[in-house]
Amino acid sequence: MENKIHNNEEGFVLVLSLLMLVLLTIIGIAATRTTTVELNIAGNGKVGKQTFYQADGATEIGAELVEQNIACAVGFETAPGGLDNSDPTTFFSIGGVDVFDGSFAFDESMGDIAHAAGTMAGTPAQNLAQLPALNVRSLRIPGDRVNRDAIPVTNVAVWGQTLLATGSAIQLAQGYEGKGKGAAAGGAYIAYQIHAQHLGLTNSASIVRLDWHHLIGFEGNCTY
Repeated sequence: MENKIHNNEEGFVLVLSLLMLVLLTIIGIAATRTTTVELNIAGNGKVGKQTFYQADGATEIGAELVEQNIACAVGFETAPGGLDNSDPTTFFSIGGVDVFDGSFAFDESMGDIAHAAGTMAGTPAQNLAQLPALNVRSLRIPGDRVNRDAIPVTNVAVWGQTLLATGSAIQLAQGYEGKGKGAAAGGAYIAYQIHAQHLGLTNSASIVRLDWHHLIGFEGNCTY
């Protein structure tokens, strides 16, 4: 019997091509998924930064309106009928900022913030954690001028207390040792808590808290 060795390799190229195609497909899918993840990371980073800076900017707006509100002894002029702290639908706007309390700069505690009545029932720490919010705030910066609570929106809560400054003293030497003139100065200031919350896209949220000191006696002119 004659033994024959078959060296027929027909079809090998097709099998090799299919294997290479499968390998390239896997690499392509992996690259696509990596790109998608990286795009999501970059997008989330952008939204996160925007949300933070919106809240940070709102603290500056709050500080400016605090100073303007202090300058107006009876508070900002209100809409006909005045404002009702228990009614979240009453407000008036200054430069696109909704004000819920015409004299918000004179609120002394968290419980004085507009619409806080009945909602601040927890401990001080618990109450602080929920400030500001859509229903407890002094100011609102809407992103939509029609639906003013639509996301994105920024809420600001403000309150402060009057405190006495430590003061300072200067000793001026005069004549001979042990004798001289003294000069001392004290004062008072209002220590404000300005809390800003920005609710952004894709369920992003950021809260920035600012301590703001107003030196009593340095009030400006009331323009409202």
